[in-house]
Amino acid sequence: SPEQSTEVTQETTATAEGYAHFDAARASFAKGDYSQALQSTEKAIQAVPNDPVLHEFGALCLFAQGDYKRAAAVLNAVL
Repeated sequence: SPEQSTEVTQETTATAEGYAHFDAARASFAKGDYSQALQSTEKAIQAVPNDPVLHEFGALCLFAQGDYKRAAAVLNAVL
């Protein structure tokens, strides 16, 4: 139905935007900008909250910043 089609399109758009944020996060991480990488990862997680890889990458960003306790808490929740 048209209503279902609209819902699927909105979900697909949100997912695509989420993964675009993840791509930006990885690029920032590669440049050593861990703070920006974490911010982009958090935006990606908002769009695609059930992807464990995004949460794992967020933990990696925290670890790279020396925030070991938060990194461990995120990983513990993912595992």
